[in-house]
Amino acid sequence: MFPTEHDMTGDAGYSIINHIISEGRVPSTIFCINDPIAMGAMQALLDAGIKVPEDVSIIGFNDVEACNFTRPTLSTVYAPSFEMGEIGASVLHHMITGDDIHYPRRIQLPCQLKIRNSCK
Repeated sequence: MFPTEHDMTGDAGYSIINHIISEGRVPSTIFCINDPIAMGAMQALLDAGIKVPEDVSIIGFNDVEACNFTRPTLSTVYAPSFEMGEIGASVLHHMITGDDIHYPRRIQLPCQLKIRNSCK
């Protein structure tokens, strides 16, 4: 029922929410692992006559540009993807070259909640 790492698509979100709807256990709020899954989930809700955000609030993760063009516009969490990749590459480089960096270590980057029209 849940998407695999290779199936993080709108189709997967649509399918999962249709399964949840068919079981009659629709929650009041849905948080999705990424924006495409949230978009698919939102479309499934709307196709089933479930109003977003009046009946169900939905939020995605990553803040892809398409969030501004869904109806209603999709609430999401902005994650600094470029910076995450840059830091990951730097950590990997230091591990390969044997530089004196102590691992494990915690790296925290700022995320930002972007409330749009898909949440009450």
